[in-house]
Amino acid sequence: MSEHVRIRYLRLNQVCKKALQQSVNKVHNWDKIVSCFPQYATVDEGATNLANCQRQVVEFWMELSKREFEEIFKERDIENKLNELDDLISRAKTIQRSMCDEGSTRECIDELSPEQLISGNMHDTRVNLMNQLDERLDKMTNLNIQLEEQLQQLQAELELETGDIHELYDRHLGEDSSLQDEALQQGLKNMLLDMRKEEPFD
Repeated sequence: MSEHVRIRYLRLNQVCKKALQQSVNKVHNWDKIVSCFPQYATVDEGATNLANCQRQVVEFWMELSKREFEEIFKERDIENKLNELDDLISRAKTIQRSMCDEGSTRECIDELSPEQLISGNMHDTRVNLMNQLDERLDKMTNLNIQLEEQLQQLQAELELETGDIHELYDRHLGEDSSLQDEALQQGLKNMLLDMRKEEPFD
């Protein structure tokens, strides 16, 4: 099976990256930061410190989220399952095409030998192909259901993660603007790490 037809895992990664970027865009809002620290942001040094803090928080969050996505995909064997689903669909289409071709040749009865007509080999072959196709379609359906449940769980976990980050963002960027920039940066990093330890992304 050629790799270029295995598109489902690639598209899943694209969906996750897009969802993460949309969440980051909500946090990466300079006007909101300035509104939380209006006086501090008017000073060149203060604006620089706030921009650095914002950049570090966004980079830390994106890197952490990417690692967690990779761990979840690896733990649940998502890539192999989606590749197997792609292969099953491709094989099912191949069998379906061969059955259609076989059905068109069956109409030429005068070309069949007496032995083929008596033994009914073509009928047996078609029945076997139908059974194989039914089994594979059942397997594909069950796999689709499992993957749909896992994707729904991933979406719920991502929404929960986004809520936690927004809550953390609002809580810390709403504090007194006299907070030293070094303590602000370290405090945000510590809170993010504590949140990850207390609420693992399962």
